[in-house]
Amino acid sequence: ELYEEAGKQSNWEKGNKLTGFLAFLIQENLPEVSIVTPDDRGWQLSLVVPGCKSVFNSITEKDVICDWRAPDVIRIAPHPLYNTYSEVYQFVELLNHSING
Repeated sequence: ELYEEAGKQSNWEKGNKLTGFLAFLIQENLPEVSIVTPDDRGWQLSLVVPGCKSVFNSITEKDVICDWRAPDVIRIAPHPLYNTYSEVYQFVELLNHSING
């Protein structure tokens, strides 16, 4: 019902903007993290992260749902119906803290 109410186009646009915002924040604030997802990525980013498994464990302990792909990739996917720009910003802060202490 939420998806229908918001509309397909609106969801698509917000999803792209959320993911673009996430990519921007990572590129500006975490030079040690590489985004390996192609530009036509949809709503997810695959991140090569130093100390990946321990960083993954740290952020999942904080109730962030993401995927870990061996050996060093974390996949994160903000969703337009369930995530806000503030949460994306908070995720980048959490990721930074998990990597750099």
